[in-house]
Amino acid sequence: MSYEEIRKQDAADCLNYLVNRYPKADFSSALVKEHLTIAHRVAFCLKLWSTENIGLPDYSRLFLIETASDAQANILASSQGLFRATAFLQRAICENIVRHFYFTDHPIEFSRTIIEGKERPTTDTLFSEARKHPMISPFLSNFDAVELLHSHYTELCKYVHASTVSNMELSEFLENFELNETQLVASTNHLLGIHHSSNFLLLVFHRNRTGRFTDETFRFLLQNITKEGRKAYYA
Repeated sequence: MSYEEIRKQDAADCLNYLVNRYPKADFSSALVKEHLTIAHRVAFCLKLWSTENIGLPDYSRLFLIETASDAQANILASSQGLFRATAFLQRAICENIVRHFYFTDHPIEFSRTIIEGKERPTTDTLFSEARKHPMISPFLSNFDAVELLHSHYTELCKYVHASTVSNMELSEFLENFELNETQLVASTNHLLGIHHSSNFLLLVFHRNRTGRFTDETFRFLLQNITKEGRKAYYA
């Protein structure tokens, strides 16, 4: 089976799991199915990055493992209409992608900040460092995936911190949490942007390691960035 066939089967199994776990939830609408399909694709690709053996040290791969975990948790949260929790998880994906870039190059700082609990770089610093990184910066004039990822991060922060009344989740009872189409569309758009930009950035950051992928794995990952991103990658 190809990776795409495996992904489709896994997505069907994931939907069956949700239907059985939450029998009162309605997963029948095309909008909900589209969102869950995209959410699953994001988790599936990040799982590939975290499990494929491309020679990453453990301290670097750790952030990809957490990112894949957050992407899987996002499926559960969004399927229940927990959109503030979904925003938190999607924002965490953005953060961990740029942490992965930074700490891959700074193993000593990883030990000081992540293991010993010393002060860690701010998220703004991490995005700034990603933008300047010599493995990433040459590609940004054709496809500024760092800016795209940062813009989604900024928008998601508004929901996480409830910066305005419209960003607040004001449900008084458990039964008030339900799938909301407007929020679902916004969440889907964020996921797609995060998915395309993070896959592109991982491919260019690790382009000296992508030769360790099988041809099929590499093709699959390329298919999960935009046409603009593929053009920039080969440029």
